[in-house]
Amino acid sequence: MSDTPLKSKGLHSTSRVQLIVVMALVVGVGIGAVAVGFAGNSRQLATTASPATRQEAVSDLHKVGDTIEKSNVGFGVARVTTDEAGDAVYKPNPGNKFVVVDISVDNNTSSQRPVVPVTQVYLKDQTGNTYFISPAPMQNPLNAGNLVAGDNLKGQLSFEVPKDAKNLKLYFDPGWDNVSPFVFSLN
Repeated sequence: MSDTPLKSKGLHSTSRVQLIVVMALVVGVGIGAVAVGFAGNSRQLATTASPATRQEAVSDLHKVGDTIEKSNVGFGVARVTTDEAGDAVYKPNPGNKFVVVDISVDNNTSSQRPVVPVTQVYLKDQTGNTYFISPAPMQNPLNAGNLVAGDNLKGQLSFEVPKDAKNLKLYFDPGWDNVSPFVFSLN
């Protein structure tokens, strides 16, 4: 028997890295499940509006600079910029560009409401192609979360679209109290 004290059995650095990766995956799956839950809820709520009400929303095409209020929900598009180069981290795919939209959301209801841009905001072009949020260089990204009653939120969202995409329209479909989608022409 040796006189050396026993060393504690700690995790080796590779084991620590593996543990961190597994924990990150578990957290990522959890966040994804929450987002899917929000998506299901918001789409479920959105589809409860009558087809006539939702059709009216598409005919109500707003322009950049407008802020519109419907059923105690305000939504506005302040500015639209494009970026064909990106930065060191985010670059559009060849033939594409980033479209960055400065938006505002106002909750004028008496209840807290979820703002989940990944499921509530998207672009469409003239041929009906739909584009969802894509990471891009931004100064003030809009974060998902709950918007308390009477509060507002401002920030930017980005989308990657083909350089030749025409007649882009931004849709905000909050799914709050049967509010029909807000539609803005970005051209």
